[in-house]
Amino acid sequence: MNDLAPKEWIRFQKSWFVHDPPPRRKDVKLHPAKFPETLAQEFIEFFTKADQTVLDPMVGTGSTLIACLRSGRHGIGIELSPKYAELATRLVEEEQVSTAPEPPRATVIQGDAADLLSFDLPPIDYVFTSPPYWNMLHARGAGTQKQRREDADLDVTYSDEPAD
Repeated sequence: MNDLAPKEWIRFQKSWFVHDPPPRRKDVKLHPAKFPETLAQEFIEFFTKADQTVLDPMVGTGSTLIACLRSGRHGIGIELSPKYAELATRLVEEEQVSTAPEPPRATVIQGDAADLLSFDLPPIDYVFTSPPYWNMLHARGAGTQKQRREDADLDVTYSDEPAD
């Protein structure tokens, strides 16, 4: 399943954990539901081995792909929104420059995950995603967080795409 040492394996077996990620850059905070690369990396390293391929069918700003690069896995991400696909591509390119001379591959495909079978993808070893379909910033009681994001000029919706 993975190449973790027994001590690392046991640490991941806890029934709950607190994740304390580093601060995020403003350009990635633009996305209303970004999750930390460090969180994705923990799961990717637990469920895959180096050089395996991970798919994120709703890649957003590319957290999963960056986690793949940092853990020596290949990553493929599909993103419906051209805006976020472009941002994910830029962030992946920046990360690839900072990794080993022969880094794993990470690819962003701008498209609809509903068309997954039409993409010519290699075999996938693991899928990791955070589906963007909980509209929490428009739910009752979310007004404070929504207002905070609006005041900071951050997005409060994923996109206006009918397929979203």
